[in-house]
Amino acid sequence: MALTFGIWSAARFLVESFGTGIWHFLPLLQMLVAFALVRLAYELAVSSAAQWGDVVKSAFDLYLPALAHQLGYELPDTLDQRFKFWEAVAKQFQFFQPLRPEDWKVFSKTTGEATPSDNSAQTEGKPEEESDDAEGEHARNRVLAKKDSVAFQEIEH
Repeated sequence: MALTFGIWSAARFLVESFGTGIWHFLPLLQMLVAFALVRLAYELAVSSAAQWGDVVKSAFDLYLPALAHQLGYELPDTLDQRFKFWEAVAKQFQFFQPLRPEDWKVFSKTTGEATPSDNSAQTEGKPEEESDDAEGEHARNRVLAKKDSVAFQEIEH
């Protein structure tokens, strides 16, 4: 508001001092000032959003081990493997690419420790309802089914 008043005051001073010949340049001056203000506001908004995103991500990172356990998996030991794990989980929900359980350690609810990464050996000889990761698998399937139904409802409308 103060900037606009300042521009109009300067324009009035120029018009009174030099006549109306300078008035033709006023729209150009206004356009340049408006462009500078818009660019400044954009830069401030982007930096604020990035800082807010860092705070949200750091708060979310505190719950990643619990989230992995609720999904039925143990977090990998190395940071690189953790990035790959969460990328695979994200692709499961974003692009409906199934998470390959044989690539990741399954979290055992009875002992609280990760079981071997070969999940097929775990379920051999057991019905699927009795396997350790059956509950996690059913939960993942319910989430995917719900996401599918929401996506189809959005397409219909």
